[in-house]
Amino acid sequence: MEPTSKATSITNTAPQRRALLGRQLPTHEDVKAFLCTELQDVTEETLALLLLDKAYRVVHFYQTSNATLSTIYPREIIQRALRHKAHSVVLARGFPSKEPRDNRTEVKLVKALKDLLALIDIHILDLIAVTRSGCVSFTDNGWL
Repeated sequence: MEPTSKATSITNTAPQRRALLGRQLPTHEDVKAFLCTELQDVTEETLALLLLDKAYRVVHFYQTSNATLSTIYPREIIQRALRHKAHSVVLARGFPSKEPRDNRTEVKLVKALKDLLALIDIHILDLIAVTRSGCVSFTDNGWL
């Protein structure tokens, strides 16, 4: 049985996302553009996990509603990254409003997860907040 979080488990909620497998996102701007497009019209808070291989090709994309980094067990993210043999992970949060909620707790959680994943040579590249008014990269702003 797969582990689940307190509030929800990470699930692939859109079967058509399988078409993304192998799509290359070679630059940080490509990754941001992809996630902004995917999450800009969410109707509830959403957590997404983009898993990439060494050539920055998509190996899987997960998205779940009503979840935050604090409601997902870190081991669930780690297991999924290992299962799909990901080299890199990009986390994203979609917000239905024009402004994301306070993110200090999530930054701490991502830094801890980043340290854990580094032990097994998987890299967290960014946490991207997506709102109706645009995207904010935590890496670009020096928050990660």
